[in-house]
Amino acid sequence: MTRLAKFYTVSDPLISGFISSIPLNFSDIIRLLKPFTNVAADPFVLGNRIKLKSSIRRFHSEADTLSSVVSKHIDLLGDPFTQILVSMHQPNLFPYGGIYKKIVLLETLKKKLEEADPNGKIINLFIVIDHEFVDDRWICHAQLPDVHHPSGIMQLTYPIVKSQKRWLVKNVDKPSLMMLDRWRKQIRSWIRETLLVPKSSQTGTTLLNFNKSKVLDNFDHFWAKVESVRHRAKSLADFNAFLLSEMINKVFGYSTLFVRASEISPAVEDGIKYLVSNFHTYSEVLQETEKTLINHGINTRVSTNVYKSAPVWLHCKCGSKASVRLTKSGRQTLLTGICLGCRQVLRQDLGNSDAIDISGSVQNLSLRAVPTPILLARDLGVACLVSGTGGMGYVTDAAVISKMLSVRFPLIALWTSVDIYNGIGQSTALRYLGTQERIDVQPLLGKLEHDNEVYASRIKALTIEKSRMVRNNIPIDQILQEIFALKQEQRKLRKRIELVQRTSNIMNLSSCFIDYAVNFGMDNIESEWRSHLLENGNLAAPIYMNNSADVTL
Repeated sequence: MTRLAKFYTVSDPLISGFISSIPLNFSDIIRLLKPFTNVAADPFVLGNRIKLKSSIRRFHSEADTLSSVVSKHIDLLGDPFTQILVSMHQPNLFPYGGIYKKIVLLETLKKKLEEADPNGKIINLFIVIDHEFVDDRWICHAQLPDVHHPSGIMQLTYPIVKSQKRWLVKNVDKPSLMMLDRWRKQIRSWIRETLLVPKSSQTGTTLLNFNKSKVLDNFDHFWAKVESVRHRAKSLADFNAFLLSEMINKVFGYSTLFVRASEISPAVEDGIKYLVSNFHTYSEVLQETEKTLINHGINTRVSTNVYKSAPVWLHCKCGSKASVRLTKSGRQTLLTGICLGCRQVLRQDLGNSDAIDISGSVQNLSLRAVPTPILLARDLGVACLVSGTGGMGYVTDAAVISKMLSVRFPLIALWTSVDIYNGIGQSTALRYLGTQERIDVQPLLGKLEHDNEVYASRIKALTIEKSRMVRNNIPIDQILQEIFALKQEQRKLRKRIELVQRTSNIMNLSSCFIDYAVNFGMDNIESEWRSHLLENGNLAAPIYMNNSADVTL
């Protein structure tokens, strides 16, 4: 059973009601959002949205993606009839396609809603979760399919200094020029080696159906963007986020707005105070919801004792942050915790318990995952939020808490479709197996492992027999030859098993964006995803993609 499927087994009425509300088709999202296109935000929400304008404009100015279209949509934040659609993610290194698809889903949705109502005003907003710890795996690692690697997966790695492992990604330096050059050489070497299949393989020759010069040209065009972005970025978070904005705003031509999560706290200041004042309910519901999900075998990826923590992180001067708890000192409410970087005890006075005041400290606070969807709806009037399967645990927690607090919750959308394509890495792996067609390797792997067990059993039996013969002074030359021959065949079989396992890893890999750029060219990827939404619409159906570099020479 998949992780997502487990959510549908939960019998709790609040949880099952929320899960069943998630649309299964693109047309369902359009239908559910159409009634809200002319709903006006109240002055409270409008005032909070306006607070975002300077942060969004600053991001795009620094990223060099502040086009006239982007600027126009920033101005729409001041219009009460504007609807906001949101996706968010941490700034991963050369992120996988799923992050891009969140934005493509919302931009395609935006255009369909605008077609239905030409007077509708809609913003597609992407929140960069730049206050994550830098040692999060995908912030510093990217993966490409490589049959020559022992695991079938090549890693691009941003090395983290030990003393900075618990720093926030926004406080860590951008990649050096030397690092960029090392990645460039590593990727070009991967392309050249992947496009060659040695004669000892099943089919023997070069991958003739791929245009090597086209593949390298695709990569060079993409890498020029990478180098340009690196020049503008000041941190690793900026480098990763600016590249995403470069692709979305310039290459895809989208009007998507970007904002750093570390800068949205002033816009949701009232919401933070609201959750602090209602912390008992927030904590109690969170604890019970987590318990229910865990009892159904769902790993929510939420910390075990998160219900004891305040809904915000408290940032430290060292570059890290502290998980804090609400404590009382007389009539005063305090945030207290230990910085996860320097281990210093941090305290923040929130004022009188009857009148919480965070105006002087809000810049040092950032939202935890669970309260984020709640306050996006409450304080910013967000109509729709696209989540990923990895975030469904905290989103479900948030939905139940929102219900118990009588706070409106945004429509949650999920696009779980898997991209199916035979790029250079996937095709090379299949060629080594002696096929050009994508196959399910699990049955083959099962058969080979069974054959290996048979060999092991035969060798063991012969070894026992050999020992008996030695004890009885019987010549063993013949049996030694048999054992040797079997071991030779078993070695070949084990190499075959390793190859099939690598191929399985490759076929199941969610590759980083470089794999898409190399195989499709930057300009062609967006249309593949958008076409699936418009022509198929099933948000769980596989997407069969066509490679632009897959041409016969």
